[in-house]
Parts: sequence; structure tokens; C-alpha cells
Amino acid sequence: MKGQAILAGGHSLWESWTDGKGTLLVLSEGEHKGWRLSYDHTGQTRNLRLVKDVGPGCLWTFEEFGCKNLARGFETRECKARAHPKNGPFAGWEMTSRGGSVVMSREGPGLRFNIYYDDLRDGK
Repeated sequence: MKGQAILAGGHSLWESWTDGKGTLLVLSEGEHKGWRLSYDHTGQTRNLRLVKDVGPGCLWTFEEFGCKNLARGFETRECKARAHPKNGPFAGWEMTSRGGSVVMSREGPGLRFNIYYDDLRDGK
């Protein structure tokens, strides 16, 4: 799954890695390629940051909506999604852009991802 998030007025490309514990959001371009998006799982600050190593603030849950099937290339489905922290006092909150920074908020408007699913069974 690859996602594109609107962050502070721009676009960035992300990949997500999901297991039984949650979903990691991994930056897939630029100077910090491979770093994970992290929130403060202790609740001391609402700011998000990029980190090299996986920690408890790197686990997210996704809420998908507006899905549609595609008939182009290798992408088979597109969805909109919101990412919510999985752990700590910000669990269930949303990412939003405030003053050029990405922070956690209870009130919207939250940042949205466009998610494209690849059909890994098609042999391409």
C-alpha cells in the first residue's frame, strides 16, 4: 500500500507496513527516506516527527472511506484514509497542519491519505 499525504501544503509519498500490532508509515522519498512517522506516545507534545527506529509512537490505525475499484495498470483499488495513533493519550486523534507543522488534534480538518492497492497476485 502506498499513500500520499498532504503535509504543510505539499505532497509526500509514504509506504505502510502492517502487522498484528499496527501500521508503520515510512517515508519513501527524499533525504529521510526510510524514516518512520512518529507521535509522542507519552502525550507530552502534539508534534509529529520522523524517527529512524521503530518505537511505540510509530504505530497507527487507518480508517478508510470512499473506496473505488480501478482498472488501470497494477493499481486495483483507491481509497481515502485517515491515520490515527494506536497507542497513548492521542489514540483516535487525527493529524492536522497548524502553522506549518503537523500535529495531533481532536478537531479537524484532519490530513487525508490517498491509498492505492496493488494486486500482488497478478505477477507484475
